[in-house]
Amino acid sequence: MQQVRLGRTERLVSAVGLGCGGHSRLGMATGGSAAQAADVVRAALDLGIDFIDTARAYGTESAVGAALKGVRDRVVVSSKAMVATGAGLIGAADLAASLEHSLTRLATDYIDIFHLHGVTAAQYPHCRDVLAPELQRQRAAGKIRYLGITERFSDDTAHEMLQQALPDNLFDVVMVGFNLLNPSARKTVFPHTIVRDVGTLIMFAVRRALHDDASAAAAVAGLLARGGIAATDVAVDGLTGLLRRGGVGSVVEAAYRFCRHEPGAHVVLTGTGSIDHLAHNVAAILAPPLPADVAAGLRQMFGSVDSVSGNYSISVLVTSRFRASEEGKSAQPDFPWRGRDAPPCSPCETRGKCEERAAFRQSKTAGGGVADFLTKGQDVLELRPNCERCDSDLPADSADAMICTFECTFCRDCATGVLAGRCPNCGGNFTQRPIRPAKLLEQFPASTQRKVKSA
Repeated sequence: MQQVRLGRTERLVSAVGLGCGGHSRLGMATGGSAAQAADVVRAALDLGIDFIDTARAYGTESAVGAALKGVRDRVVVSSKAMVATGAGLIGAADLAASLEHSLTRLATDYIDIFHLHGVTAAQYPHCRDVLAPELQRQRAAGKIRYLGITERFSDDTAHEMLQQALPDNLFDVVMVGFNLLNPSARKTVFPHTIVRDVGTLIMFAVRRALHDDASAAAAVAGLLARGGIAATDVAVDGLTGLLRRGGVGSVVEAAYRFCRHEPGAHVVLTGTGSIDHLAHNVAAILAPPLPADVAAGLRQMFGSVDSVSGNYSISVLVTSRFRASEEGKSAQPDFPWRGRDAPPCSPCETRGKCEERAAFRQSKTAGGGVADFLTKGQDVLELRPNCERCDSDLPADSADAMICTFECTFCRDCATGVLAGRCPNCGGNFTQRPIRPAKLLEQFPASTQRKVKSA
């Protein structure tokens, strides 16, 4: 395993980090048990990975804690706390409480790097003035070693938050979105981290848009359709043709090699629920730099892009739908993310409803709002108030509410513990319940009807 120095932390860590979130969450997002997730962590350790990134919001801290029993001192653990709930920004006491919960779930008395999680540019001043001082107090108490912050790359593809935060020099480590489709951190983030010796964790190296050849081709088509890249900059035989001519085995391999050898990039995160898949990803990250002609071709194609995350952002792919509709063409493009693997829809909080997602984006473009869209008959989650098993309270802004596809609702402890990641009613898997924005709760309030079944 290759080792890298993680900036001013002076820690030597594996160049590969195990990411315990993302779409897989160590397999728990698709029905895997906590025990199976722990096995993936142990497999990562066997492969030489000694950097593990998790978070309370991922629901994988307990699995990580179980896997690290007896080897905790050999591993650098990174975890996080959300800085806002449906009720608004959290305070210092809330942050301290979240840290305590993470310590308990991880079965440790310290966390190496504790991040403020998914911070937006608008939230950053509060993080700087209120939450960062609390992190410093927790470091003085010995509960954390280094301060970290992560951006919300799916919404902040131009890195506005990190461009605010890095000059303040409060954080020892940052988590930044970076991939071959959007390498904008090369210009706006890495120059700051290098000069300040800040460690970097690379997320979004491979997301759905870089999952395979077809997905990559769709992403390129979307960028072309919205003017994100110029047709004259695209290789004659496309992205996959460029890679094949350079002897690169796959889009995934290219994506990982691209990130690994970027100046200023330290730990490349990879996440999966499959041990075999993990081994393949590790091999790709540890491979040599991309050939010079391939790297040059990628710079020409995507060097100016800062508008996409690679996570099938609807700002990219849905645009082609609008244009096709305006031109009288088919209104049913073959979006690769249609179906159960589609990311949660922010307006309707369901999965895979491409037409609804497109209509929502179109209404926003025309000046409509979320509330206007929802009043047109779109169903929303009930946001049930309690765990069906133990009857613990789960308010609308709870980060511990877990639901199945039928919105059976359980607390995180029950869902990941005795229920082993499976809904006892339908047999499906759980995912974290989305948090409805506070401004919409008045019009679309959470349910008050409690439902409890015998354990």
